[in-house]
Amino acid sequence: MTSIRCCARPSMPTATMPSSPDDSGFDDAAVRLLRHLEWQDGFSLVFLFADEGGAERLRLWLNQRLDFAGRPLQRVQTTEFPGHAADLVVRLLRLGQELLPELPVWVEAYTRPADAEWDEARRLFLARINERRFLLERDFSRPLILLLPRSFRAEAAKIAPDIWHIRAFSCELAAPGAVVRAASLAGELPTSPSNAPLAPPDAAALEAEAEWARLSVLPADKVNLAAGWRATGLLKRAGALYEAHQIAQEVLALARSRSLAEPENFQKLRDLSISLDDLGEIAQARGAWEEAERAYGESLAVRRQLLSRLGDTPEALRDLSVSLENMGRVAQARGAWEEAERAYGESLALVKMVLGSRHDWRTCREDVAGVLSQLAQVRLHQGNAEMLRQAVDAYEALVRDFPDDLSYRSALDALKKALADVSEVRLADSKPDPDQGNAPPPTAH
Repeated sequence: MTSIRCCARPSMPTATMPSSPDDSGFDDAAVRLLRHLEWQDGFSLVFLFADEGGAERLRLWLNQRLDFAGRPLQRVQTTEFPGHAADLVVRLLRLGQELLPELPVWVEAYTRPADAEWDEARRLFLARINERRFLLERDFSRPLILLLPRSFRAEAAKIAPDIWHIRAFSCELAAPGAVVRAASLAGELPTSPSNAPLAPPDAAALEAEAEWARLSVLPADKVNLAAGWRATGLLKRAGALYEAHQIAQEVLALARSRSLAEPENFQKLRDLSISLDDLGEIAQARGAWEEAERAYGESLAVRRQLLSRLGDTPEALRDLSVSLENMGRVAQARGAWEEAERAYGESLALVKMVLGSRHDWRTCREDVAGVLSQLAQVRLHQGNAEMLRQAVDAYEALVRDFPDDLSYRSALDALKKALADVSEVRLADSKPDPDQGNAPPPTAH
C-alpha cells in the first residue's frame, strides 16, 4: 500500500505538566507504583484491577518517567487468551530469563472484562501462575504487574491465594476522564534530556497506538506506514517517548524491508528516509544523540540518492534540506559549530531554491525562516548577529501575512529577545569602564 507523508521539520512539544499532585485515587496509585518500580530490586508482585482507559493511561504515564530511569515497562499482551491461557505462564517465566533484571513486566489481562470465555482464561492463568510461586520468587528477578478487570478483585484472591499473600501491594483503578492529570512531586520526577515538559497521554495517542498494533500484524504489503508515523507523532507529543520509539523501530524495519525488496521504487525509498527521520526525532527527544545521528545520517544518504535519481524536484530538494537541518542540529548539540554551519548553510540554499519555484509558497517561507533561525544561533555563537536580523525579518513577514498562526509570533518574540540581548551586551561592552576613567595618569619616568 502506498503511503504519503509530508517530510516535516521537528518541533518541540508544548504541553505542560501540572506542578502539584492530583488528589484522586488514580494519581495516588500512579505515584505509589512509580516509586515502587523506581527502587525495587528483585522480584515483586503487584495486582492492579483496572478499567481499560485507566490502565492504558497509567502505562504511558509510568513510562514517561521510567524510560529515563532505564526501567521501561515491558508490555505483555495476552495473545494466548482465551484458548491457551496456561501458555502465557510459560512465556512469562521464559521472559524472566531473557530480560535485564531491573525491567518490570506489565501483563495486560484486563481486556474484554464482560466476556465469559476470557474470564475463564483469566481464572486458569491465575491458577497456573499461583502454582509456580516458588519459580517466580526464585527466577523472576524483576517486578511483575498483573492487570485484571476491576470485577476480578475478590476472585483473584481466592483463585491465587499463594501469590496474593506475597504481593507488594494491590489497588483498583477507575477509568479517568478524557484528560488525566499527571501527578508529579515537585523536583522528584525525572525530566527528559531535552528539558521538554511531559504531557499526560491523551485518547488520540492511545487510539493511534492501538490502531498500529492492529495493523502491524497484517501481511507486510497490507500495512500502511502512515498509521505508524501518526502513532509515533501523537505519542511523542504526549510525552510517551518509549512507546513512540518502539513503534518507530517497527515502522523502520518494515520500510527497510520494502525498500530492499524494490530498490528502484522511489516512493519506498522515500518512505525509508521518513521512517529514519521519525526514529531520529524520537531518539533525539530521549537524549539518545548517537542513535539520532545514525538515523539522520542514513536518511541524509538516502535523500542524496533520491535527489541524484529524481533531479531537482521541489519535494526532493525539501526532503534533503530537512535531513541537513537535522544533521546540523546534532552537530550543534555536540558543539561542532563549523559542521553545524555547513549543514544549515546547505539546507538554507536548498529551501531558497524551493521557494524560488513557488512550490507550496507558505511552507517554503516557513522553511526558510526556520533554517535562518537555526543558522543564526550558530553565527551568533561565532559573534555574528546579521543572520539573526534576517531571521527576525522572515518571521515578521510571516506574522504580517498569517496573523492567526501563533507559532510564528512565538518564534518572532524569541528571536527579538535574542537580538535585544545581543544589542544590550554590545552596548555594555562599548561603554568605558568607570574605574578605568578615574584612574590616575601614568607616572612619567
